[in-house]
Amino acid sequence: MKNIYLFFLFVILLSACQETNQPKDITKQNNIPKIDTISYELKNISKESGDCEGETVKCITAVVQYIAVKGNQPIAHQAINTNIEKATKGNASTIEASLDSFMIEARNFFEEFPDVPAGYGLEIEQSVLLNTPTVLTIEAFHYAFTGGAHGNYGTVYYNFDATTGQLIHLEDILVTGYEAPLKVIAEPIFKKNYLEAGMTNYSEVGFYFENDVFKLTKNFAMTKEGLKFLYNPYEVAPYALGQQEIIIPYTDLTELIKPNSLLEQF
Repeated sequence: MKNIYLFFLFVILLSACQETNQPKDITKQNNIPKIDTISYELKNISKESGDCEGETVKCITAVVQYIAVKGNQPIAHQAINTNIEKATKGNASTIEASLDSFMIEARNFFEEFPDVPAGYGLEIEQSVLLNTPTVLTIEAFHYAFTGGAHGNYGTVYYNFDATTGQLIHLEDILVTGYEAPLKVIAEPIFKKNYLEAGMTNYSEVGFYFENDVFKLTKNFAMTKEGLKFLYNPYEVAPYALGQQEIIIPYTDLTELIKPNSLLEQF
């Protein structure tokens, strides 16, 4: 049976509608680290239950690929690993325990709905998006199929200060009061990417910004080219429209970059 790609946010998964269609394949972006300066490895944990040979539909899988930093700054790099583990395992005691919990949830689902002709699974795949002496950005792609009409998926970015191990927030790298001017910069880029010529309302395309007013997601990544913002399915648009992303070049952010911040290097 084809691997079933999955999403780790269990609370969201439990809310998926219980229909019987097979999961769809999702194409994941391949992100190659730019300048590798922090040593890390990819660790893998996988679990499987049921009859997973051939085209069976009663296969349960749970697979995680996560980043483990092995750099020469023990305190900072241990902090990064701790943050990654927390984000990956959710409320479970360990990452492996979170997968065990998912497997139990899946078996309980099949006991309750024995006639559902579909598999059940979870996949988390992390990759390094940016690696410099001061910044480590990790992209975490998640996909899950739990018996609904389709799987749920999403991408979350984690930007770390490589010297302290702390997560980087927009207020750490942009000046106070950045929100309004950043939105003014971002909206034309979003419109260019997702609105056709002559369109003025987001609802014409299917977006459901409140009162048709653009808002900028807080899910961002520091890249070599600029700040990348990504909206996940259902955040501002139906599942069918997929993910939306924009990149704001650093040349557009000159007036907003906080002095002496980690963003100055770009």
